[in-house]
Amino acid sequence: MFFSTLLVHAYSLTLQSFLSFGFPLLAKLGKARDLHIDDRRRLPYPTRIFAGRSVVWLHAASLGEAKLLVRFMGILRRRHPEDLYVVTATSVSGVNYLKLCRNDSMCAIGFMPLDTVPLMTRMVDRFNITRVWLMETELWPSMMWVCSRRGIPMSIANGRVEPKSLARYHMSGALFKPLLYNVDLVLAQDEHYAERFEQLGISKERIQVVGNIKSRVSIQRPSRRRWAEFRDDMRLAESDIVVTVGCVHPGEAAHIRKAVEGVAARKMTVKWIVVPRHLDKTPAILEELGPDTLHIRDGRVPRTWNVCLVERYGVLEDMYSIADGAVLGGTFVPVGGHNVWEAAQFGIPVFFGSDYHTQQESCERLIAAGIGFSVNSGEELAERIVRTMRTEAAAFIEAQKAFVESTRRDLQVLEPLVP
Repeated sequence: MFFSTLLVHAYSLTLQSFLSFGFPLLAKLGKARDLHIDDRRRLPYPTRIFAGRSVVWLHAASLGEAKLLVRFMGILRRRHPEDLYVVTATSVSGVNYLKLCRNDSMCAIGFMPLDTVPLMTRMVDRFNITRVWLMETELWPSMMWVCSRRGIPMSIANGRVEPKSLARYHMSGALFKPLLYNVDLVLAQDEHYAERFEQLGISKERIQVVGNIKSRVSIQRPSRRRWAEFRDDMRLAESDIVVTVGCVHPGEAAHIRKAVEGVAARKMTVKWIVVPRHLDKTPAILEELGPDTLHIRDGRVPRTWNVCLVERYGVLEDMYSIADGAVLGGTFVPVGGHNVWEAAQFGIPVFFGSDYHTQQESCERLIAAGIGFSVNSGEELAERIVRTMRTEAAAFIEAQKAFVESTRRDLQVLEPLVP
């Protein structure tokens, strides 16, 4: 541990030197504001009184992990309703999402402070942190060292270690291995990830294979009031059939255009909402969708429409919540898909292309349950949508009922594992 301590302090001093010398240069170049350096140099601001309460720190890297954090916090709140939470993220999109999800259990929300020993010490002392949960594997040396010195247990939720990360941690074994002794629980996504955590030095007894926690969702429709409000905002009637296409990349919007035409040719009227994965790719996606696509950037919808592209961050789940079906982007191009549970949580059929390798476990689970459907082209997508949502709707409803019951049992198995 002595050598690891030296390495942690050398690493911390390097970051502190950046604050002293690199920050003025970034400020001069106009980059400091974009990187939110000022926000990362200080602690998150408290939003409620937390003195005398048990405070748990939850940290996520980016937007996807921030969404997992909010979901996982729901499990923690059911287990420990008296606890409060400091929630942080590394990315701007992650922090913004956490702020949108603010609730009474959160006593502070913000960027994770720069990982220096002084800032991490102030963080755990300021909020009297009693436990730390890291989403998916965000290992920060100064944070881990300070928690170890303070005797604060650390746990990893939805743990995964990719081969490149494993190699990097092995190269830094003298730094990380002693710090990992303080990790008292890893909820790993699968056996392969569990084996990699063992290779990093975490004992098998502290690792539980629970599957992808993102898939352990409570399936439910949004409240009638919110559903009606969102539909009204989009100039949609209650009777409209809506399909939301999320996280679309250039190259696959052409498949969506084929599906739009194919569904219409089958005499089924559908309203299509398209949300890009990257907003700077909007022009290319609009070109593929065609000139009749309504393009909106703000909250104003000026006219009725059949295909609408929403160029805004942070709206995807709202758009899924008002849909009767969803299409997962990143699966008609070699990207591999995105979080399928953002749509599946609302109890609607989810359609995706054949390239879902980053979501393989989740997509195949939905396929096996009869509520997820893989297709190879826009024409196949049109045919599958019509079958599922019109001619075979009763079969989907029965499959969905069985799946809701299975997810309820999954949550009952997971929650007792959480300390």
